[in-house]
Amino acid sequence: MESTEGGDAAAPDLCSRGRVFVWVARLPGGTPHPASRDAARVWARAAVARHFGTGAEDVRWTHGRRGRPRLVAPERRFMSLSHSGDVAAVALTTAGPVGVDVQVMRRLADPAGLVGDVLTPEEAAHWRRLPAERRADGFFTHWARKEAVIKVRGRGFPGDLPLISTSPAAARTGEVHVRRLPGGYGPLAEWSVLDLPAGGDFRGCVACRAPGPVGFVVEAACGRE
Repeated sequence: MESTEGGDAAAPDLCSRGRVFVWVARLPGGTPHPASRDAARVWARAAVARHFGTGAEDVRWTHGRRGRPRLVAPERRFMSLSHSGDVAAVALTTAGPVGVDVQVMRRLADPAGLVGDVLTPEEAAHWRRLPAERRADGFFTHWARKEAVIKVRGRGFPGDLPLISTSPAAARTGEVHVRRLPGGYGPLAEWSVLDLPAGGDFRGCVACRAPGPVGFVVEAACGRE
């Protein structure tokens, strides 16, 4: 698996077989919820249009089996969308089903309960040993990874979160290895997972299931204006 941060994800994807294109951005003006959902869709449509060199009015996607979005125009692609707070992400590929997730780090009302719902017992034990100032980073990093993996399969599998186990990310590349998956997710060898460049207040991840090697091209513009 290869990854390129700051690559030309905006260029038309000539020779794109086996590539996953990912865009991450902060929505303008710190768009508040619930307006952020609509703003994220407008931004995603513009990012996809720029990728293909067309107008936003030409970009269309549908929601298919298990709620997964699928780009149908200007070309057909596997697709995934995510937004959290004022951060949004979109991923496109021809390689196979893809999932992207961003999580703005926030104060947890019931961290112990959420840890049990999201992390494996081994991950939870490691999380409890972290210094207090690193716990939000550790929790939301794991959560984004697991949500990205689940989105590859589709919606409706929240109970799978504590059954998904991943390795620490490689320091230089952000590559993550999937260690364990629930039934129905296919062979571990078919999974490629990458932590997205971390913003100061959010964590993100992209995952793709494909029979061959996958390369990630990521364009992130997440600074605050």
